[in-house]
Amino acid sequence: MVQFDMDALQKELGLSQLEIENYKEAFDHFDADGGGTVTVDELEKALKLTGCGEGLDAKAMLAEVDHDDSGCVDFREFCQLMIRSQQQRVKDPMQEMREGFQAFDKDGSGTVSMQEIRHVLTHLGEHLDEEHWEVMEQMVRELDGDGDGEITYDEFLRLIAVE
Repeated sequence: MVQFDMDALQKELGLSQLEIENYKEAFDHFDADGGGTVTVDELEKALKLTGCGEGLDAKAMLAEVDHDDSGCVDFREFCQLMIRSQQQRVKDPMQEMREGFQAFDKDGSGTVSMQEIRHVLTHLGEHLDEEHWEVMEQMVRELDGDGDGEITYDEFLRLIAVE
């Protein structure tokens, strides 16, 4: 089993002492046999439980950092994986807004109608009473600069800012 100089690892990877401690705790938890490495299956569990692995492929991630081709990750490689998975989850806020708008723009027209808003919110489980729908419709009308009943991306951003 390889021992790591935690201070050196902290400096090398640019992590805080708390991050190193949290990663070490997670690593030790998933290193089921105590051998100092985590297998792909253990890694998948670790990524899920640390909240870092949603939508990520553990095997592909392991291949990126498994420098010794062991098929497992040691603690240094585990830290590198945690850093990469967190970086992949962090998106540009404007990109997230654009993706949100596109999720509402069901017909791909580049605009969003009240009908599309109602459809998406209903399918997301939002159960608004009629009074709340009327408030939402009023907000859309106020933001709809050209009065065509649909809002553009810029108008959508203003709607999100109001919420």
